[in-house]
Amino acid sequence: MKEYNPEQNSGKVLIGSGQVKNSDGSQRTASFVQVHGICSYEKSIFITDVAVGSIKLVTSLSET
Repeated sequence: MKEYNPEQNSGKVLIGSGQVKNSDGSQRTASFVQVHGICSYEKSIFITDVAVGSIKLVTSLSET
């Protein structure tokens, strides 16, 4: 998942490795196929990946 800054026309990876695959891991090593939904609660984010039918929970975010 990336964050886009339209003022600077730049982006950065917030969560994930950038690889298109289904892989659990840390904020930097997890990967997704087709992210469909994102929900935040306190310092955690839930992410649905519809291509593989999974919900991933990301905790202890470092740069949000």
